[in-house]
Amino acid sequence: NDPEVHDAKGGKFFYTEKFPELTGRKHAIYMLYTVWGRPFEELSSHVARAKANGTALQIALQPMGGLDEVTDGEYLRGYARAAAASGVPIFLRFANEMNGNWVPWTGDPETYIEKFRLVADVFHQEAPNNVAVVWAPNDIPVHNIEDYYPGDAYVDWIGVSLYSIYNPSLDPLQAGVDRSNHLQKFEHIYNLYAKRKPIFISEGGISYVYPEENRLVEEWAAYRTKEFYKTLPMLYPAVKAVIWFDASKVEVEREKHFMLSANETLLAAYREAVRGPFYV
Repeated sequence: NDPEVHDAKGGKFFYTEKFPELTGRKHAIYMLYTVWGRPFEELSSHVARAKANGTALQIALQPMGGLDEVTDGEYLRGYARAAAASGVPIFLRFANEMNGNWVPWTGDPETYIEKFRLVADVFHQEAPNNVAVVWAPNDIPVHNIEDYYPGDAYVDWIGVSLYSIYNPSLDPLQAGVDRSNHLQKFEHIYNLYAKRKPIFISEGGISYVYPEENRLVEEWAAYRTKEFYKTLPMLYPAVKAVIWFDASKVEVEREKHFMLSANETLLAAYREAVRGPFYV
């Protein structure tokens, strides 16, 4: 969604080339969102670029019509077969952030687990060699995360959505400064699952705008970004990947700004942060 690195309408330039130019580093994986019912073939240009550039794809498949639309039929089987035929390493993230109340597939862990297992079984049968099935809650709320876990036999990788937006109430000194650590939000998921499955941060970012005051907090965001990427391999060495949500959007009248090309301070911090040898 970053227009500086991807020409979605004209196709004159593609993120697989432009994002490395922007950040000074080739990246190993890119994430796409799609909706249940849309064919895999709609992603053909992304698949072709991923294959040409030697990168993997994370595909977030979302049942926006609710879990009732998820059935074992020609759509799902065809999607899995097409994914297998692509030959590209694919992380299939089905119905993510199920523990949050903002998605239409939340609220019924029993049905969620049934549908996740159904999807996992199909992909394990039809695309066993190049598709990993990802189960990925949001970092909050934490109290219900385990209720939605489908079981080790159905989950190949564990992901998590991990975001930070400036919040001055998170200050133990009560001085009105956000002193929270972006990385600490990951600790709960890591402790639950890192010894059981490969684990990664399937999407996330640190916003450079304090939305309640529409105020730039770019220095705070830059510091937290560098802190996060440099500390991650020391505290959580089992993490296999991190995906930055390179977009800005408005949700429920609240602005969220993570787009790297839109802020030079944050972009410079990201460039520095991913330069280390831990990241490929």
